[in-house]
Parts: sequence; C-alpha cells; structure tokens
Amino acid sequence: MQSELLNLLQSRLLIGYGLSKDLTALDVTHPSALQKDLMKCSKFQNRNGQARKLQDMVNQYLGQAIQAGNHSAREDALAAMQLYQLHVKDDPELMTYQELVEHELRDMVGTVDSKI
Repeated sequence: MQSELLNLLQSRLLIGYGLSKDLTALDVTHPSALQKDLMKCSKFQNRNGQARKLQDMVNQYLGQAIQAGNHSAREDALAAMQLYQLHVKDDPELMTYQELVEHELRDMVGTVDSKI
C-alpha cells in the first residue's frame, strides 16, 4: 500500500493541515516544495505563531462545522482543500517564487485579453 501511495503522490502537490504528522504516521516522505501545509501559513496561526485547530479555521473562514461527531480524515482533507482554494491559492504572501511568477503571468495575460 505504501508503494501505491508513493506512486500516487509522485510529482503532485500535497495539500493538507498538519502534513508532517500525517506523512510521519504513514512513514512517507514527500518533497517540501510539493507540500502546502496550511498549518504553517501565518493566516491560520495565532499571534504566537502556533497553528490553530482545523475545526476553528473551517468555522471562521468557511462558516462550516466539522468534526462534530467522530473524526473523519476525509472531512479534514476536504476542509483543508477548501481553505486552500479560498484563502491560500492566490495569496502572493503564501506562494513560492515559481507560483508567484505564474500568478503574475496569468494576471498579465488576463489584462491583455480584456483589452482586446
């Protein structure tokens, strides 16, 4: 199963909340350049730089309740993806250099297209 997981992850961006814990539990490594751990984003940390609970972030930023009963890894993964798409994906402060360049190029192309 571990080899299947590694094949699935190969060259793909991995998005989550507390990825280091998940990867350690699975005994899997993944290049840090291909990880977006929302727990490390300042937007999702308290004033002391500590990560807040995913449950609190989803409630605050998405207006949803998760983990109301039993813990669901699937529910957590979907919530992390929604947070990423709505609050991280296009935030220049949270992008790598390559992502920032691609974002700026998309904006420039969009500006040119709208003037045509």
